[in-house]
Amino acid sequence: MSFFAGFVWDNLTINRIDAWSDNAILLLYILLLTGLIILTQIDRQTLFEHRLWAKYRPWLPSAIQFLFGGLLSTYLVFYFQSASSGKTLIFVILLMALLVANEFLAGRLTNLYLLLSLHFFVSFSFFIFFIPVLTNMMNLFTYVLGGIAGLALTGAVVFILDRYKSFESDRIRLKHLGVILSIYLLFNLLYVLNIIPPVPLSLKDIGIYHHAERLEDQYKLRYMKPPWYAFYRESDKTFFYNDGDSVFCYAAVFAPTDLTKTILHQWAVYNPAQDEWVITDRTAYRLTGGRDGGYRGYTFKKNVQPGSWQVRVLTEDNLILGSVSFDVVHLNGKDIDLKETIK
Repeated sequence: MSFFAGFVWDNLTINRIDAWSDNAILLLYILLLTGLIILTQIDRQTLFEHRLWAKYRPWLPSAIQFLFGGLLSTYLVFYFQSASSGKTLIFVILLMALLVANEFLAGRLTNLYLLLSLHFFVSFSFFIFFIPVLTNMMNLFTYVLGGIAGLALTGAVVFILDRYKSFESDRIRLKHLGVILSIYLLFNLLYVLNIIPPVPLSLKDIGIYHHAERLEDQYKLRYMKPPWYAFYRESDKTFFYNDGDSVFCYAAVFAPTDLTKTILHQWAVYNPAQDEWVITDRTAYRLTGGRDGGYRGYTFKKNVQPGSWQVRVLTEDNLILGSVSFDVVHLNGKDIDLKETIK
């Protein structure tokens, strides 16, 4: 009950991924975690014999477990918001598995392999979204910089522990470094495969419409009036069209304040003969961060053909923010009843 209550609490209290208060707390957690890992391993060498230290020593694994849980729970919220496809959900599931496993690791949190692996994982996961927030840029360079920052912090832990003779031999120290580098390479492989969600960006809204128009700070959108039982629907799942009609794709993408990024709408139609999606258009526009509901924009396409269609929202680095699928059906001159919504 406390595990799920803690996760619900994080969802309710975490503001935004670019909130300085939240990031300061996460950074404090990581620094405290770094210090406690060093202390627990130095303590194994019996360097601390003070009575007060002996009194609080048994609490260190619980403190480490608490810090890991707080970090992983917050990451799960942030990365889940950015996950948009089956592939990126793999990373979210990995975070969830680690978060659940952390509840059973109290007795194992003196194992240095485990501690350093988890330390590097939470450090890397933090820096790859904190550096874009800090620099107002998001690209391959900021991702690489995040990886280097994570390596540097965990490497500093290894260096300090080595100075205090926490490793039995040079070979053991190299084995620990090898595990950290393996996780680093795994992170880079996941990035290349588009499995890591594109934090700190997240898709807040997407839909297909018969018309989209910006009116000052609002967007007027028109879609086919749904049947009474689908009263919740505010976009077209099936796009009925007549010759000359255009299809509009509206999307809202959240980005941190002052971060600007090029966003692409990639239109594709399914070719059943070749069993593949054929890209027909790629339309770009500039995104400016800061709005809670996401930066809004739309693209449109004329001369569509009947069939299954998909619009993917991508960054200029081809990271997938989300997609919407819909069917196109020709009306043969029949009229449809349109409904209007304002966003």
